Parts: sequence; structure tokens; C-alpha cells
Amino acid sequence: MEKRFLFVIVILMIILQTGCGKKVSEVDLGNLQNVNGDYQYKNISWGSAMADVEKVLGVSFGQADHETEQGTTYIVQGAYAKDGIPAVLTCEFDLAGKCKLVGFRFKPGAESAQAFWENLIKELSSQYGDAAPEIHESVVELTQTAIRNEVYLWEKNLTIHTVLSATKISMDDTISGIEVNVYLVPEGR
Repeated sequence: MEKRFLFVIVILMIILQTGCGKKVSEVDLGNLQNVNGDYQYKNISWGSAMADVEKVLGVSFGQADHETEQGTTYIVQGAYAKDGIPAVLTCEFDLAGKCKLVGFRFKPGAESAQAFWENLIKELSSQYGDAAPEIHESVVELTQTAIRNEVYLWEKNLTIHTVLSATKISMDDTISGIEVNVYLVPEGR
């Protein structure tokens, strides 16, 4: 009886230490471009159906998080991370249900946010070449909150027009989020 009790305790400890089997995948910044040179994440072809995207990413979208006249957005938390920083996965689909954006949003702690951002840009630049930052600033009038976005863009217009973007979002000089997105630019833009 005592051995059985000890066995059960050991199994419970293993389950708790492994996060109850929930697997967190590392965001692979080296996998943001296909063999044609177009920006995309992993083997997700632009225009892929939701089921195909779920399979490649190893997630289930469930109910839509946001719907507009341009399409539907799905958000998944807890499935991805980068260097130990959890990432929120975002996928957007057009009205026909075809994938048009895959992105990750990180919220590193205040003490590590700037270093995380600098390492991210360094890694993206070493993979895809240098990009000059664009700065976009605004103020929320109601709260007088200063918003500053620092955006790096890598664009390809080879077989199709695609973009890789990295954005640092700051509010009142505090980094509130860092995003990496790859997306398909609609025809005619």
C-alpha cells in the first residue's frame, strides 16, 4: 500500500512539472520566409484554410476573437514562447476563410523588455537583412497617454506582396508589447 501511494505521488509530481502535458512551442524567427522568398510562418501558405493552419501550428482556434468586414481574427494564448517570454498567437483570415496574417505578441517584464526587443531586431536583421525603423507617435486625448510605436518592416514583392514586421509598442515610455507579424498585402495596395 505504501509503495502504491509513493508511486501515485511521483506520477502527480511528474505531471505537475511538465505542465500537465501542455506543450509550448518556441517561436522560430528563422522560419518566417519560404523558399520563394515570400514572408510566411513555417509552411503556412497564404490562402491556407483554417484547419490547415491549425495543423501546422499545432493549435485549435475555437471561437473567433474578432470579426470585421475584412475577415476574422483568432487568438491563442499559451501555445508559443520566445526565449522564455510567452507569446500570444494571432491569425487572421479573409472573408473566404483564407489565411492572411500570422503574428506573435510578447509582453516581457519591464526589466527585460528593451533587451528582448534589441535581441529580436538583431536576430531578424541577421536573418532577413537590415531594416530602418519608422517611429509613429500619438497621444490618447482622454488620458493624455503618449503612445510610441517603433516599427521595422521587411517587404518582398516577388511572387506575391508579403511583409514581415516587428513593432515595439510603448505607452508613456514603458514598453507595453512587442509584436512580430508576417502578412499578405492585398492586391492593389
